[in-house]
Amino acid sequence: MKTWFANLKIARKLMLGFLMVTILGIIVGVVGIINVSSLSQSQQATYNECTMGILYSEQAKSAFLDIRVAIRDMYINYGLDKTQYYDRIAADQKTIDDLLSQYGQGLSTDEDRQIFGTMQTSYEAYKGVIDELVDTAKSDKPGMIFLRTLENSQEVANSASEGFEAVAQYNQRMASEQIARDMASARLATYVLIGVLVASAALALVISTVISGGISRPMQKFAAFAKLLADGDMEVDKVIGEKEKLLYLRKDEVGVLAASFDKVIASTLELTEKTKAVAEGDLTVEMTVRSEADVLGMALTDLVEKFHMLTSSIITAADQVASGAELVSNSSLELSQGATEQASSVQQLTASLEQVASQTQMNARSAEEANGYSKEAKKEAESGNRQMADMLRAMDEINISSSSINKIIKVIDDIAFQTNILALNAAVEAARAGQYGKGFAVVAEEVRTLAAKSAQAAKETTDLIEGSIHKVETGTKIANETADVLARIVAQVSKVADLIEGITAASDEQAAAIEQINQGVQQVSQVVQSNAATSEESAAASEELSSQAAALKESVSVFKIRLGHSAPPADDEDAAIPVRLAAVSAGGTEFGKY
Repeated sequence: MKTWFANLKIARKLMLGFLMVTILGIIVGVVGIINVSSLSQSQQATYNECTMGILYSEQAKSAFLDIRVAIRDMYINYGLDKTQYYDRIAADQKTIDDLLSQYGQGLSTDEDRQIFGTMQTSYEAYKGVIDELVDTAKSDKPGMIFLRTLENSQEVANSASEGFEAVAQYNQRMASEQIARDMASARLATYVLIGVLVASAALALVISTVISGGISRPMQKFAAFAKLLADGDMEVDKVIGEKEKLLYLRKDEVGVLAASFDKVIASTLELTEKTKAVAEGDLTVEMTVRSEADVLGMALTDLVEKFHMLTSSIITAADQVASGAELVSNSSLELSQGATEQASSVQQLTASLEQVASQTQMNARSAEEANGYSKEAKKEAESGNRQMADMLRAMDEINISSSSINKIIKVIDDIAFQTNILALNAAVEAARAGQYGKGFAVVAEEVRTLAAKSAQAAKETTDLIEGSIHKVETGTKIANETADVLARIVAQVSKVADLIEGITAASDEQAAAIEQINQGVQQVSQVVQSNAATSEESAAASEELSSQAAALKESVSVFKIRLGHSAPPADDEDAAIPVRLAAVSAGGTEFGKY
């Protein structure tokens, strides 16, 4: 059984494990569904037998108490209209009858039937008392008769009330007992479910341990071996035991992987030996290509071929570098002399540019000062224009005031004229009065004289004001013309300020451009000087390069190329010819053999 399970494919092992876990989950689910269904049925029974019984009994008890309250209120208000109490009692009786009918349909035990029967009997007796009280009230009998009937019915009413109370208490007791039974059932279901879950978890743990162990332990060994291989260590006995050496006999993916590792070990050892030979300078080695998909083998073969060609090319290139270095040295000397002459010319050009830059900066500063003066003139012209506008507004106000004064003087002139007429009339009347009117005549004469003087003063004032108005109009015309001239001056000053500002900006840009040119020339000077120094250094480096090329040819002479001869010495240029590589083979092995 163990061998059969070990030879199963990993996919089938995982499917078997998941199937077992699924079966355990189904068992847990079935047990849970059964317990939940049982609890649901129990809760439904509790609702039907107890909860609804409590609801019906409490509502019936409330309606019964409402009937007793209505009878009390009817007695208190006995002398008034009692129709509302009749309707109220009838509605409560109907409610109680409906509730008792519904409650009677759900009776489940003999005790319940007995308590319900006792309560119903007491209530039927009390209904007779209710009918008697209602009839007494409807027949308008004295209140004492109603009170006597009410007092005689107290025992019956109390008996009915106790019956309702007994039914309510019974249902509450039954509900408490049923809830206790449901809680016990729930605890039992919980224990059963916990037990099933624990058993399922333990079984799932065993299954997962067996499956994961059969997969993870070999994989851990493979991973440890792969780590050794990645580090270049081929001593697999460090991580592989005798048991793991037989893994290639398994029929699952682990066995296939073990067999593949055997091939990897053999091919890696072979490549190692050949690579060592190449590292020692033997370029005649031929690398083994295991298949068309052997990228590493083909890459190493290509590497050896190219390395062989590179070695030959290095020898030839070293001679070319030596001759070229001599040419570079001569050219560098000539370049150094030319760079020195250029540096002298550039320095003279730099001095001239500095003078031009200084003059341009002075022009820019002068333009900035002129721009400041023009802006100040523009502000003064605008200020004069505003003051002239204020003066025009003031003269307009003077005109308006003069017109108003002229109207007032005309009114004064009219008053003087009317006063003169009144004085004349007063003199006439004084003359008619004779001796008695002499005093009044004197006063009238004085008033007439005063009126004449007022008219003369008003006329003179009018002439003066008219003259002032004429002069103000003339001044206004002149001020308007002056304002127009100032406006044109402001416009011209603004244009001049804009032109000067443009000149200032252009001067600044010109100064900046000349400064950039100066910097550029200085940089060119630095570059020319640097070129001169570099040329001298290049000449020295060329001589050093010649000696290095000779040393390089001497270094590559250690490689074995073409026909098994060593690379030619530094003075032999015709020995570098490509050759085919010799083969080196290695035997196969199995995983764990090395």
